[in-house]
Parts: sequence; structure tokens; C-alpha cells
Amino acid sequence: MSNYTQTPYPQGTPANYAPQGAAAEPDKKLPIIAIVGSVIALIGSCLNWTMAEGETGGIKGTDGDGMISLITAILAAVLFVGGMLAKKGVLHVAGAVAALVTLVIGAINIADPERLFLQKAEDEGMSESQAKAAADQLGLDFTAGAGSYMVAIGALAALVCGFLAFKNSRSSN
Repeated sequence: MSNYTQTPYPQGTPANYAPQGAAAEPDKKLPIIAIVGSVIALIGSCLNWTMAEGETGGIKGTDGDGMISLITAILAAVLFVGGMLAKKGVLHVAGAVAALVTLVIGAINIADPERLFLQKAEDEGMSESQAKAAADQLGLDFTAGAGSYMVAIGALAALVCGFLAFKNSRSSN
């Protein structure tokens, strides 16, 4: 007989692994803030965008570019809701792009509040030079109204939170 004793290789017991939980769910705060920002922009689209010193009332956003910002704000809100429910980050990006369009429209009208007055005058049959002459004759000094600021601020919030929601959805997968 041989003097060799066979000992099995040390095998030990398998490691106890903790059960894997479900993937981390993306935070819903950012999409909700993006939706709220879109709704603020939507409401601002219907309010006064241009005010004239010495005049009562103003010119509503829906008399001009506000219709575009209204549509893009609705689109952004729908995309953010869809992204939150479907858990698809690409919908957050699409909503943020719609919010960017809304932001650009709001910023243009804040920078040039007379633009909406001239656009409305053209719709009523006046030339741009006639409208400017009438505004000068009446001594109108145009300022941006609350609606255009609401559009810009709401769209900015939707834009930032939309991209952050996309980023968070990518890191949670």
C-alpha cells in the first residue's frame, strides 16, 4: 500500500450572497418640478406679456407668440408625465427640448416687449412704421408683463429639472 493519503482540495462553503433588490427607482421630485414649471409657463402664456406705460391692461401672450409657447408648454408637461410614468429618460429629454423652445420664446419677448405690440398691429392691418408712429404719438413705453416672466421662469425650471431627471434615470439603471 502506498503512504499517500488523499485529502480533498479545501473547498469550503459557498459565500452567502445577499439577495439582490430591485433596481433603484428614479427620484420623482425632478419630473414633478419639471411638470410644475411647464404648467407655470402654460399659465404665463395666457397672461399679459406686454404692458404700455399709461395704458390699462396689456397685450396677452396668446395674441402673438404665446400660442407657440402654450403648445410647447403643454407638450413639455405631457412628455414629463410620460417620462415619469413610463420611466423612460428619453421622454425627459424631449420635454426639456420643448421647454427650451418655450424659454427662447419667453426670453425674446422679455428682451423686446414692443415686438408683440407691433405683431398685433400688423395683424390688425397696420404697417410696422405706422404702429411705431402711433406708439410714439401716444407716448407708449413698453415693458415686459408678468406673463412673459412666468413663461421664462417656468420653462427654465422645466428645462433644468428635465435634464436632471434624465441624468438621474440613466444613473439608476
